[in-house]
Order: sequence, then C-alpha cells, then structure tokens
Amino acid sequence: MYPRAMIFLAIVGVSLSLVLGLFSIIALEAVAILIAVFIGIPTLITQVKARPKEEEMEREQESRAEEKEILCDETIRVGPNDSSYYEFELSRGENVRGEISSDIAVDIYFVDKTNFKKWERDRSFNYEDSNESVLEAKIDYVAPRKGAWHLLIENNGRKSAKVKVRLY
Repeated sequence: MYPRAMIFLAIVGVSLSLVLGLFSIIALEAVAILIAVFIGIPTLITQVKARPKEEEMEREQESRAEEKEILCDETIRVGPNDSSYYEFELSRGENVRGEISSDIAVDIYFVDKTNFKKWERDRSFNYEDSNESVLEAKIDYVAPRKGAWHLLIENNGRKSAKVKVRLY
C-alpha cells in the first residue's frame, strides 16, 4: 500500500502544481491586461485630446507667420485687354504662395526678368508657370534660381476685371 499511496500523492501533487501553475499564469495575464487597460486607455484618451489642440496651435502659428509675411493683399482693376504685374526678388528654392480670384477670366504667368522684358515689348515670351483663363487660382511658385521674378495678370476680355490678389 505504501507505494500506491506514494504514487497517488505524486499524481495529486503534480496535478495540483499544474493547476496552480495555470492559475498563476492566467492571474498574471489578467493582471497584465488590467494594468495595460488602466494605463493605456487614459494615455490614449490624453493623446487623442491633445492632438487637435497641437494641430490647432500649429495652424495658428502658420497663420500668424503668413500674416507677418504678406507680400500683397489688395483688389485691383485690370481693364479690358490690359494687364498688371508684381515683382519679387527671390533666392533659389524660395517661394511665393497665395490666391488670386477674379470676376472675369484672367491669365496668370510667372516669368523671369528676361521674359518680363519681352512681355513688356509685346513680344513672344516664355513662362515658368501659368494659369490661363481662370477665375480662381492657388499660387505656389518655387523659384528655380535666384533673381527677379514677375507675376503677370492679363485680362484678354472685353470687360474690366476686378481681381483680388493675396500673396505671401
């Protein structure tokens, strides 16, 4: 009987060890999950709430920077078959951004100094960028080299155009 009791106790001991071991693993996993939930969810909520505020602050800073660097914010009249222009001294990689809107379709060109002189003499000219026959245009021009650059606005229509120009 003695050996049977020992075998029985050994089986019970091993079984009990396995069961307790399983419960301890499950308990540790449950504790780990609870910790992750209690730490992770508030952190996630904080991050979600913080992002829009950070993005809003960045947008406000960009708007302030743009307001400080406004090159032009005006409404002009461009007569029929007439034009207007703006001159910029830009370094390579520097850009001019903005919006142009008109009540009559206009043509918009970016030209260098040489082509501006040709344009002034009513000669054929080459342009770096253009928007032709538009009522609205977003401007985002990057100078390919250092120098004087001109933004030309042409009205080839029969009526005077009211053009709003905002450049920064």
